[in-house]
Amino acid sequence: YTQVNIAIMRLNFSNRSDDKADDNDQDKNKKVQKLEKPYIKTSSRATITHLKKFLAKKLDLEQPEDVDILCCGKIMGKEYSLEYISKFHWKNEDQLVLKYRPKVHFDRL
Repeated sequence: YTQVNIAIMRLNFSNRSDDKADDNDQDKNKKVQKLEKPYIKTSSRATITHLKKFLAKKLDLEQPEDVDILCCGKIMGKEYSLEYISKFHWKNEDQLVLKYRPKVHFDRL
């Protein structure tokens, strides 16, 4: 049998003010809010895609792609697992903390 590690993590809302973001981001910023219960207990094999789907459902978003998930200020790839993020991005012994925010769309120059 295969052992599956459990990850307990915190998802914090990241409120950003970015001058380069377009007007659609302003509307999404109003829709994406803080979670009532920011702690999540899940498999360490869960991916960013799983977290995005969870957030979309909890926050009543149209699509999971409407949100970015960050670790240490860097946007995490959709295929990254929590175990991978813990080993290679989270440089802390404490509980894993990820942040989420509305997807950033930049105007093309």
